[in-house]
Amino acid sequence: IEPTVKSARGGQLAKSINDALRAMWRGWTDEAVDTARDLPFGELQRAVFRSFIRDGEVFTRHIEGAAPIVHRGPIAYSLELLEADYCPMDRWGTTPAAGNRIVHGVELNGWRQAVAYHFLDHHPGDYELHRLRSLLDTRRIAAAGVTHLKHARRIGQTRGVTVLHGALNRLSDIKD
Repeated sequence: IEPTVKSARGGQLAKSINDALRAMWRGWTDEAVDTARDLPFGELQRAVFRSFIRDGEVFTRHIEGAAPIVHRGPIAYSLELLEADYCPMDRWGTTPAAGNRIVHGVELNGWRQAVAYHFLDHHPGDYELHRLRSLLDTRRIAAAGVTHLKHARRIGQTRGVTVLHGALNRLSDIKD
């Protein structure tokens, strides 16, 4: 990422500001910026890409400012990475207060814009937790704080489809 802030006079690149932004970017990406503190930034990007290719979508929650987390480094910004499994496909209904529809765990307004996402507190593959959780054990997170990267095949599609779906269908046909 190369900052290209220009001065108001003349439209020339503002070297001092761009150098400061570049240094801040390097300082932020040198730390493990995910909330779990597991991955350096390069590994984080690869993990997001792998999840996107495998599942067809990935969610990133943006944690900014004075959140109940200790941010690393001088910039108060962290990323919470959520695989598609955390947003349950079987979550349907309406929200009583706003009258929005919930489709596949995504809360949509009348224009089919994402208003919020409903995420499970724990991964559904965690055997012990999976047995104990109820279907309503989700947390609602406003869409303004979430990036939903998805591979959509149709207009108006709520959730993503794996880019491997064509190959998987063919493999299934060969198996049959």
